[in-house]
Amino acid sequence: MERIEGLSIGLDLDSTALNRGLTGLKDKLRTVNSEMKANLSAFDRSERSVAKYETILTGLNRKIEVQEAVTKSARQEYEKMVREHGEGSAEAEKAARSYNNEIAALNTLRRRIESTQRQLADFREEQRISQSRWTRLGNAIDGAGTRLVNFGEHSKKVGGFLTTRLTAPIIALGAGITSLAVEFEDSSVKITNSLGATADETKYLTKVASGIYRDGYGESLSEVDDALIQTKQNITNLNEEDLSKVTKKAMLLANTFDSEVNEVTRAGNTLITNYGLDADKAFDLMAKGAQKGMNFSKEMFDNMAEYTINFKEAGFSANEMFAILSNGAKKGYNLDRLNDTLLEFKLQSEDSGKAYKSAMSEMSKDTRKVFRDYEKGKATVSDLYKAVIPDLEKMRKSLPDKEFNTIGKALFGKLMKLCRIKIVQKRWKLSKLEPYMI
Repeated sequence: MERIEGLSIGLDLDSTALNRGLTGLKDKLRTVNSEMKANLSAFDRSERSVAKYETILTGLNRKIEVQEAVTKSARQEYEKMVREHGEGSAEAEKAARSYNNEIAALNTLRRRIESTQRQLADFREEQRISQSRWTRLGNAIDGAGTRLVNFGEHSKKVGGFLTTRLTAPIIALGAGITSLAVEFEDSSVKITNSLGATADETKYLTKVASGIYRDGYGESLSEVDDALIQTKQNITNLNEEDLSKVTKKAMLLANTFDSEVNEVTRAGNTLITNYGLDADKAFDLMAKGAQKGMNFSKEMFDNMAEYTINFKEAGFSANEMFAILSNGAKKGYNLDRLNDTLLEFKLQSEDSGKAYKSAMSEMSKDTRKVFRDYEKGKATVSDLYKAVIPDLEKMRKSLPDKEFNTIGKALFGKLMKLCRIKIVQKRWKLSKLEPYMI
């Protein structure tokens, strides 16, 4: 069990979620996510403090404890499928994909913990250096006192005009240069420590950060450094121009929609890696989604990072995914629930058990054909989804509630209740896969 020294908080998983299996653990993980966001709301978005870093680490510690249990449960499910159906079977492959997804989520959490620990260590070192610098500066000023007095006396002889018009600007200029040099040095140290960069890499990255700051982004060079570091850690292989551009967009999105650069860049990376989008298109797509209301519950970027892979595996395009989620969000539907509904349909389709096939037999002729194509590998889960929804809309009007819910539960699992099928229906009816790309 991974724990963060000094911040470990134990979770009574046996009594809270393990007895409900993987679904219960996922619910617990969402609860921990919401607790973490609530705790962080006490701090300003751009604040850098030991208290904020420790709050983040506390939340991550709780998340990784649950995620480890989720990963273990997924591994056990995979081993069970291998025993019952054989290695390479459809059931085993499905469980293997689920297990791999949980491993990826666990590794992402570990990287976030390592990154946050480095940031905390860097911040403490910056404080130590800053305090030491000001002590040395104070001593230097004391030591230079006599020389300053002599300079002042000399200025008096030249005249009051020279004293007032020249002495003050010289002092101000000296303070400005000292401050700028200190910031630049801090920037280099932070980048080196956080990214393990070489001297040449540090020089290049410090130049990028300084350029972003000069262009008016961030309240300080230190804030820009943090954003650039998180962008580079979460999105690899960006050249200098793209790194600067993407960091700026991430800061703008985070600031506009009350999020964190780390969450924004993680979400952007899932679009880039899963859909092959370039960074520009990925961030523009997220901006459009947020503008259309997808971030109303302040969870859009976190959800994108977690669920994008499910839409891709189901056969949905990036356009379709954003159309579905943005139109559902317009009606106030929680993104977690929307994503879980799609995921549950995907899992039920991949399993294609007896109840699922029975439900499919009640569908229209066209939908049954799509299902036959799906079984032959000629159609995707998204094709099934698009075919099923119109059929369900018709069934809702013609079938008794009990029969309708039985069919719905076979298709959508435990997320299918009378009140929830309306979400699914309205969500699809609203979206109609309208063009979405910018």
